[in-house]
Amino acid sequence: MMTSELAPDPLARITKDSKKSYAAFRASALMGPGRSLNALHARYLNQASIAPPPTLKRYTIGEWSRRNQWGERVVAYDAYMQQQARAAQIEAVRDMNTRHINLARAMLGIIAQRLQSIDPGELSPTEVARWADTCTKLERLARGEATERVDVFQRVRELAKEMGLSATEEAEAVAAAERIVKG
Repeated sequence: MMTSELAPDPLARITKDSKKSYAAFRASALMGPGRSLNALHARYLNQASIAPPPTLKRYTIGEWSRRNQWGERVVAYDAYMQQQARAAQIEAVRDMNTRHINLARAMLGIIAQRLQSIDPGELSPTEVARWADTCTKLERLARGEATERVDVFQRVRELAKEMGLSATEEAEAVAAAERIVKG
């Protein structure tokens, strides 16, 4: 069986699966990435007194695995599960960003309203600026935008001084940074 012949659902039963081999395949796949045929066999031996497993023979498990391409199928299942986890993580980040954007915008609205009705003695200009800066940064972060503006050329000058470069070397470093920034 080629990979292209696998069903869209990696845990789907294939025509070669008997009821017992399919039950064993699903149990194996659901054990996760640390699965092994020996671990499945041990599980069946341990649970035999509780409920009858599809088989108690290690050899039979190995035969089912070879004949029904369990290795290929569990690789497809693991890839599917990773894809689902990534999709869920992306959706969770989107939801979080939406909540943060809405929170930041609501807080900025409250600050704007307060500024219109505030007694100048209630909040200092520093406090107002701090709140506005916090809300703005929160919204920018949630939208994936930078929260700080950096003067690249000034930073290059500072680094040149820290490194003990001469005035000529500093000027060359700033010129190189300018070429990079301007493309």
